[in-house]
Amino acid sequence: MAVSGGVNNPISWEARYLAKDTPWDKGVAAPPLEEFLEKNTVTGRVFVPGCGTGQDVRALSRTGTDVTGLDFAPQAVATATRIPRVGNETYEVGDLFNLSPENRGVYDWV
Repeated sequence: MAVSGGVNNPISWEARYLAKDTPWDKGVAAPPLEEFLEKNTVTGRVFVPGCGTGQDVRALSRTGTDVTGLDFAPQAVATATRIPRVGNETYEVGDLFNLSPENRGVYDWV
């Protein structure tokens, strides 16, 4: 299934998650993020746009930070919230290209 309508088309992303056509989701956090976290300290509030099913969110949350994951696809967020929390992580369905006022200017890391 090809994503049509560009990367900012929430309907396309939801269709991919519903069809389980998510080859980018390997079930683990991104290896470069894991390597970064091994060598660096992340503090404060972290925002993960396009969080998918939350692997990167959970990796960051394990460090003790407050992490918010945002994704276009309700199915991705639903899957992320069904996985047991590892720290202080939250997930939201939303549009990175049209952020809510609550998500503007409040994060230390993106």
